[in-house]
Amino acid sequence: MSAVCDGLAIIDDRGRIAYINDPFLKRLGVLKTEVLRKPLTEYLAPESRSTFETTFLEQAHEFAATLELNLATRNGRTVLAKLSVLPGSYNERMIGLLTEEPEN
Repeated sequence: MSAVCDGLAIIDDRGRIAYINDPFLKRLGVLKTEVLRKPLTEYLAPESRSTFETTFLEQAHEFAATLELNLATRNGRTVLAKLSVLPGSYNERMIGLLTEEPEN
């Protein structure tokens, strides 16, 4: 799965990081053990938290959506990512596929 794109993470129905590949870890400057099963909100830039909480956690069980979110890296920079919300896509539970957007 790591070769699908540069940065890839899977977010479970509770908004926790269920999978993250090595390129994404490197861009965020974190270790896998630090992020697995942690809420994505811990890694979101402040301006993206309310969008994520409203759309993903409160409404996403009803419809598919794509969100642009800024993730905060360990060194204080931000990484633009897209979160594709897929309701009922895994064992009847909603998940999100988080992909890193390439730098311009």
